[in-house]
Amino acid sequence: SNIWSSTYKFLQESRLHHPLSPRVHIEIANLFLQQNEYEAAFAELNEASRLDPNNAGIALHKILIYCRLQYVPPNVYEEAKQKIKKGAITPYVITVLDTLVQNMFNKQCASV
Repeated sequence: SNIWSSTYKFLQESRLHHPLSPRVHIEIANLFLQQNEYEAAFAELNEASRLDPNNAGIALHKILIYCRLQYVPPNVYEEAKQKIKKGAITPYVITVLDTLVQNMFNKQCASV
């Protein structure tokens, strides 16, 4: 029950037992994002991308983080565009894209 007592503990335990799971790294990135620890979030997404190189959702997720920083580097857009062309449109891709669009409409992502 101690492991389930906090999201942080659960994700640390998940990373210990499933270090090759892109989803674990994505969820840890979300946790860092909630704490405004952007570099740590990028590091987790980079690891997830290394493990699942064709996942367009990860590239879109990076754009969400850059939105908070008010600047999205052009190469990040290009990466997302290429991965969307090559990869599957998964529920994760749709969810991240939906969040990105909502942020744009709410003026939380002026850089996009």
